[in-house]
Amino acid sequence: MLDEGKSVGSVARDLDLTETALREWVNRARADRTKGKTGLTTAEREELARLRRENRILQEEREILKKAGLLREAPAMRFTFIAAEKARHSVTRLCRCLRVTPRGCYAWAKRGLSARAQRDVGLRTTLRAFHAASGHRYGRPSLWKDPTTQTPSRRTCLTASSRRRDRISGGSATRANS
Repeated sequence: MLDEGKSVGSVARDLDLTETALREWVNRARADRTKGKTGLTTAEREELARLRRENRILQEEREILKKAGLLREAPAMRFTFIAAEKARHSVTRLCRCLRVTPRGCYAWAKRGLSARAQRDVGLRTTLRAFHAASGHRYGRPSLWKDPTTQTPSRRTCLTASSRRRDRISGGSATRANS
């Protein structure tokens, strides 16, 4: 077509193609023949596509690292972040950015809570129930007196951390002025 002088429309009808597709092929062939003087060559198009793909990956990794800020945290914190973000990014890319293995991430997801974590969940539930039952005036001393909780030293630490985590603070009783 380039050498024979035929029109794009007549060749498209002969080959049963659309004119747009054939015109694009002609433009690419012309660019390859003139070494890019009339447009991008095939090699330049491939390189441009590769660079755009690489740029997209780097931008995604940068976004992950900006969100995470977890490189110095324990792997469990990183795995928790991965579980929350896996809908937006691939697990492989998240793991590579956070420097953990996908295998470790999947193993963490299958594993249940430890016995200690299960006890902590039970204590937090108890603490929230007492807090609600006391009209949100409940504090550490009342839980300390409850006989169903664990040993005193463990109970004190858990109570304090659970209250901070759940934003539970005890209020003082107000006296009626007579």
